[in-house]
Amino acid sequence: ISYYDWERHTAYILREGRLFGVDHRQRLLLAAAAGYDGAVRLREALAPYAVILAPDDERLATCLGITVALAHALDGAARGRAMPLKISVLPSAVRITPAAGPSEGLALERGLNEDFRKTFGRPLGLSASGEA
Repeated sequence: ISYYDWERHTAYILREGRLFGVDHRQRLLLAAAAGYDGAVRLREALAPYAVILAPDDERLATCLGITVALAHALDGAARGRAMPLKISVLPSAVRITPAAGPSEGLALERGLNEDFRKTFGRPLGLSASGEA
């Protein structure tokens, strides 16, 4: 398994492995979400399976994948410690603010911000603790 290409390997293991209790479609969605590496790559990964996917499954997988990627980014910023978050859903944006403590290292890749905006219709913002 490649350390630098872990998204693709995660998706492969989930897509090809035995997962009891889920059907083929659900397994594809789970693999796409867990291995999310951008909306374009997700679309390419799901294309061969279009015959078993529902019409809105690409959007569902994108929403799930962005959520997983966001959790992964926030977990990396927390560096193993608990980091309570305040999430504000505003008409113009979604803002994530650490409830307490320093927020150094709390940043997202530009591609994730852009995918979030395109998918959820609002930009995603990160604030330092105490900011509005």
